[in-house]
Amino acid sequence: MVKLCRNKISRYIQMKKFILDTCIIILLTLILAEAVLRLLGYEHYQQVAYSITSEPASPLLADSDLGLRLNPGNFSVTINDSLTYFASHLENGTRKNSKDTLNEQLPELHLHGCSFTYGMGVNNEETFAFLLQEKIKSQYKIINHAVPAYGNIQGFLKTKNQIKNREKKPNTIMAFYANFHDERNAMNSSYRSQMHYGMNILNKQPKKIKQATFPFAQIKNDSLVCLKNKLDELYHPIFLRNYSALTNAFQEFKNKFKDRNVKESETTIKIFEDWNEICKKENIDFIVVSILDNEISKETTLQLRQKNIKTLDIGLDILNNNKFNNLPYDSHPNVLAHRVYAEKLLNYINPETFH
Repeated sequence: MVKLCRNKISRYIQMKKFILDTCIIILLTLILAEAVLRLLGYEHYQQVAYSITSEPASPLLADSDLGLRLNPGNFSVTINDSLTYFASHLENGTRKNSKDTLNEQLPELHLHGCSFTYGMGVNNEETFAFLLQEKIKSQYKIINHAVPAYGNIQGFLKTKNQIKNREKKPNTIMAFYANFHDERNAMNSSYRSQMHYGMNILNKQPKKIKQATFPFAQIKNDSLVCLKNKLDELYHPIFLRNYSALTNAFQEFKNKFKDRNVKESETTIKIFEDWNEICKKENIDFIVVSILDNEISKETTLQLRQKNIKTLDIGLDILNNNKFNNLPYDSHPNVLAHRVYAEKLLNYINPETFH
């Protein structure tokens, strides 16, 4: 009996030693892997320093269908404690782009896009929507539906809702496109990560946006399927990613593995195809406007033209040419870029362009 007890105790001690040795080996292996990755230049995840403050607070609000929407009012917005601009949001959820009250009977031109089209970083009267409106205010009424962080899926859904709700239809829709919209439209892991960390900046405002629900699209059986995710469901980073190069590297690998079947460019093209078909049925002129000068944007617009969708290229190299952006404070189009955009759009617009 005593011998049996001694054997059990001995096995217990051996098992305990085995588990302890295994844990030590795993820990040392992880420490070594972390050190090797650091030596190779890998780092833990570091969020790009970026801040947005506003007076009054909350220029953006949560939306249950589109992710975000403009909060009506007048806002003085400061980016990175350096660049301040003034933005006026109207009651209909669009940005002000005229100092005059325009004739309600004028044909309408609707603009859909992201922060570039919205005019993040420039004052109301400096946006290309405002500049263009001043030039054609006797001919057309421009409505700027663009909102920061939008892709093209939001504009598509807005148009569907306008038609469904029998709202006044525009004569023309311009859907502004940049290649970074592809990941927004398909909501890949990379963009989910950006949203997870980026939205924390806005959540510091008094009116939280945690209730936001963001739309995205997938292609299933050659048809476009629109889906939604709540902000807190978009992304769940691996524990210690912000501190460990090894964990961050594993997270990046996991993201790429999850995205291996995500068809980003194809999703964008399908959105524009369906958007164009809706507009055809409603006798609305539909134009995809490329706003960035790069090969991916050019390839996308080429494919759209092959599908008989109207396109217009007003692209500038915003992200690489500091002549057209607000760096070192912010990478959005600056006042000069908006002037050039307005001139290019004005050259395109004429009485024959619209119905």
